[in-house]
Amino acid sequence: MIVSFFALLAGDLTGRADSIPDGNFESKLQKYDPKAVSAALRYVRNFNMNANFKAMAPALRQQTIAELKGANPSISDSDAGEFADDFIKRALLDNSETLEHLTALMLLEAFDPDEVEAMDDFYASPMGSRILAKTPAYMAKLPYLAEYFQKTIVPEALRQTQAALKAQGKDIKI
Repeated sequence: MIVSFFALLAGDLTGRADSIPDGNFESKLQKYDPKAVSAALRYVRNFNMNANFKAMAPALRQQTIAELKGANPSISDSDAGEFADDFIKRALLDNSETLEHLTALMLLEAFDPDEVEAMDDFYASPMGSRILAKTPAYMAKLPYLAEYFQKTIVPEALRQTQAALKAQGKDIKI
């Protein structure tokens, strides 16, 4: 499934309708301390999601093409590449501002205002800037982590869990 990597990163929002965000960011931001909101927005902009998404794009493209070919064995390399490129553009690059707003909201929901401000201060510092500059290279590797998780860790954990429960007389099909 093409969205598998994105689902792994985002967590499962499908089962919790109240967690699915809507586009009403401005009104949601109003319930938070204005100084913390500014810090959260600055932090996500300093993080430069678009650059990180662009760094991840080649690995995501490769994974998307592999999944497309698995589901569509007769698809041409050209069509698979065209689909993957368009999908990644639409899913990530065209939505980077929305994803920035969601990230800011997540920060404000998860951290106290002083913690958000401290994160912003750190990432605006020389050391934080150096870390942020290296983040795209790190982010480019995340799709490979997700693929390894999906293809190696998950199947083995499922097999082991199934075997352990079968040893208890519980035959659970996967």
